[in-house]
Amino acid sequence: MNHIHHLITMLLLPEYQHILVNHVPLTGLGVAVIVLAVGVVFRARSVVLTGLLVVALTTGSIALVTYTGDRAADRVQSMTDKDGEAWLHRHEALADRWSKLYYATAALALIALIVTLAAPKIQTFAGFLVLVLAVASLGAGFYIAEAGGQIRHREFRVAPPPPTPAESDHAV
Repeated sequence: MNHIHHLITMLLLPEYQHILVNHVPLTGLGVAVIVLAVGVVFRARSVVLTGLLVVALTTGSIALVTYTGDRAADRVQSMTDKDGEAWLHRHEALADRWSKLYYATAALALIALIVTLAAPKIQTFAGFLVLVLAVASLGAGFYIAEAGGQIRHREFRVAPPPPTPAESDHAV
């Protein structure tokens, strides 16, 4: 019973929630890109439709990732060192900037899904357009995650920390 209580306590922590959901726009989207690419290459309608749906769901999950990340930021900042704090600010800035690409990809995937259901002849073109945005989103996600991983993991820090917002303001 103590293990269940511990698990529930962990699940209520925003930083833990963020760790659980932040893989969906990366790992999930990676799988979705493979499915969609196979569907587009082989012109397989059901595979394209599945790929579009999974792309929409995984890129749309960025809203939950952002929400949990925003809720966790203060607690994580209090747990990290000065370099980790710089990486946290960098992670936040990248997430703010590149989440728009995820939202655009989710919207386009949903539109493509609806249009493809109504007009099957455009499935390859629509699937290809979404595939391009999905790959770009995946790249942005890796960029965001690379900074995020360095917040608490010193072993991932192979470069000096980025300037903190205060240092960046003074450099201008």
